[in-house]
Amino acid sequence: PLHPHAPVFFDENQPILPQAEKKDLFLSYPFESMSHFIRLLNEAAVDPTVVSIKITLYRMAKNSKIIDALIKAHEFGKEVFAVVELRARFDEQNNIDWASHLEEAGVTLSYGLDRYKTHSKLCLITRKTEEGVQYITQVGTGNYNEKTAAQYTDMCLITANQEIGNDAAEFFLNISMGDTTPSPKHLLIAPKHFRKPLLAMIDEQTALAKQGKESSIIIKINSLTDKPLIDRLIEASKAGVPIHLIVRGICCLRSGLKDLTDTIEVIS
Repeated sequence: PLHPHAPVFFDENQPILPQAEKKDLFLSYPFESMSHFIRLLNEAAVDPTVVSIKITLYRMAKNSKIIDALIKAHEFGKEVFAVVELRARFDEQNNIDWASHLEEAGVTLSYGLDRYKTHSKLCLITRKTEEGVQYITQVGTGNYNEKTAAQYTDMCLITANQEIGNDAAEFFLNISMGDTTPSPKHLLIAPKHFRKPLLAMIDEQTALAKQGKESSIIIKINSLTDKPLIDRLIEASKAGVPIHLIVRGICCLRSGLKDLTDTIEVIS
């Protein structure tokens, strides 16, 4: 059995909020535990400087400590805003149940956008200090689900970078008004601001390879079916960029084809 280890950059004897203010914190599930993120939420729930917690919820555990932390935050007078996506395949009833539980507790809910699934894993903690408004943002690739965080390989970034916090604040503001986010500065947010900057990053590596400079592309995704992205990866491979793809499910790009994709490696 796999037992998550304690991250060496966490001081277990100190609160996580001030540690996140000093430096970015990065967790890799399941090798490290989600308990540190849950600790962060519980700290924010009772911290007198915290005014709000905003979060997207796609799949939650049956006995969710994250839901408990959000309700606790509301009980301590924080503004808690949760975007619950009811169209999580096979988890619809579970999400409806948790949404009802949150609503009964007084948490403000949104059910996302009519035309799009809200699949982002984003949490924004807003603080009011003597220096002004400060953001702690968590961006993840996995669901806020303690059970799956112990099974699937996912990543969790906790950052006090204010520009990333501004993007997250804009995201939650837009979704509360029933709209998508058109032009974030740092986060890539679908559907309006995802493919274009991603293709630009691939082009940047292609240009470096053509100049004989060091280049590299590593992508970890659930599936790869987008033709413009596949075409651009083929162009990068033809230029000599080493490309490593970690694809959990469907992959429509064939690696190892002579003069086309021979610098591309795909693993599941």
